[in-house]
Amino acid sequence: TNQVQYRLAKQLAAGHQNICVVGDDAQSIYAFRGADITNILSFQRDYPDATIIRLEQNYRSTKTILKCAASIIKQNKNQLRKDLWTQNEEGAPVVLVEALSEKDEAQRVSRLIRDHRARGGYDYKDFAVLYRTNHQSRSFEDAMRTEGIPYRVLGGMSFYQRREIRDALAYLRLVVNPHDAASLRRVINYPTRGVGHRSLERLTDYARRNNITLWQAMNCLQEAGLPARSRNAIGAFRAIIETAMEESQQDGPGIVARRLLTSAGLFRDLEKDNTPQGLVRSENVKELISAIAEHAMEQGEDASLSKFLQEVALVTDADENASSSDHITLMTLHASKGLEFRVVFIGGMEEELFPHARAAREPAELEEERRLFYVGATRAKSQLYLCNAVSRFRFGSTGSSIPSRFLSEIDASILKKQGSRSRQRRVQHPPWTRDAYGVAARNTEGRSVPDREPDKPESRRRIVYDEAFSEIVPGIQVEHDTFGTGKVLKRDGHGRQATATVFFHGVGQKKLRLIFARLRRVE
Repeated sequence: TNQVQYRLAKQLAAGHQNICVVGDDAQSIYAFRGADITNILSFQRDYPDATIIRLEQNYRSTKTILKCAASIIKQNKNQLRKDLWTQNEEGAPVVLVEALSEKDEAQRVSRLIRDHRARGGYDYKDFAVLYRTNHQSRSFEDAMRTEGIPYRVLGGMSFYQRREIRDALAYLRLVVNPHDAASLRRVINYPTRGVGHRSLERLTDYARRNNITLWQAMNCLQEAGLPARSRNAIGAFRAIIETAMEESQQDGPGIVARRLLTSAGLFRDLEKDNTPQGLVRSENVKELISAIAEHAMEQGEDASLSKFLQEVALVTDADENASSSDHITLMTLHASKGLEFRVVFIGGMEEELFPHARAAREPAELEEERRLFYVGATRAKSQLYLCNAVSRFRFGSTGSSIPSRFLSEIDASILKKQGSRSRQRRVQHPPWTRDAYGVAARNTEGRSVPDREPDKPESRRRIVYDEAFSEIVPGIQVEHDTFGTGKVLKRDGHGRQATATVFFHGVGQKKLRLIFARLRRVE
């Protein structure tokens, strides 16, 4: 309840002091909607004669899962103390799945679902994947499609069906094909730039009469009878698309997408009201850019916006045709309240993701994040998995992740680790790497490597690149953030064009451009 609702209830009960309240302060997770936890924390102060009945028996989860949830929530100062207990079995340990990347995280989850089903007795509907923010669904959706696992996004749309993603994709389609009339109509005045409905009708009519496309008609704005304001706005819009078309001839898809959507004003429009909803939509578009950069990294020198958009079109068709009644559930932690599943995965257990960056520095908001974890953990009946990644794509480039502080608050006796963080310590990093945009990264000594070396001839630059990747030779074992461990089969090319053909266990053969692949030799 919020303050207004609480005061109304207080007025209604004022005469007879006859009021009954049911609630769990540990599950108060809607502060962003106005819910006020002090309403229940201070209830006994406002009604000193109230009888308190503690409902402490849990009928859903195992003793281990309850112990995990309790060890987290007890860190909060503002709470009504209670001791949860259950007659259920002790149960399996809580498993910490440590992945290399968000893609590896999602693939591990999908494989664990397959493993549970192979052992028998599990339907897809027995599984749920929970995450802190909407944009995290993208990697899980991709993994489920790849594995042929039916899924449903509860309380929201599939990633590529979301309005802000459709808007962003429309811009990208225009870069590949400016004559796409449907995409042009969708974004010519989004964000609002002064192209009115009447002006668009006149332009469309002119294109029809002259048997040309809408894009071609944008070269004849005066002849079409458009006012000066609309001509200026459409001219500016066309310039944004043309600039992106030129850049796509020389820059990677990720950097083209980021520049285009920024210059078009999408992020500014989504974040202008500074509401949680606007920030979530902005994060979704940033996740789209990460998806494009990730795709480009996998494709190497064959990467293009066109290829990415073709794959997205197939994904969208698959989403629209999905109709299975037995499916796993993907949803945010907020949407999971009140539900239960035999097996629950909580993804993204990393600082600035869960707890969220906006909450980590405010004690009250951090306590809300703990309550959110408590809700997610207690959705599980028999098995709880907590997942994190060593690195994660953010706005198109890869960044290292720090494990969530919540993991250190869990009773260590019930936690079982499964994954690759310990394996990472044995990996040798090359002298320097570059992110998915081809922007300068850091070398092992912390010095920044310049993106270009204008003072050196091309032959010298080629030598620098070849020296950086000198360890990547046929026959060695290497580690890749997304594909895991593999064996180098072949090395081709020199300098920026150098590639390696690698066979990855469980993934197959991949041809990767070394400047983007960030391969690391394994001892």
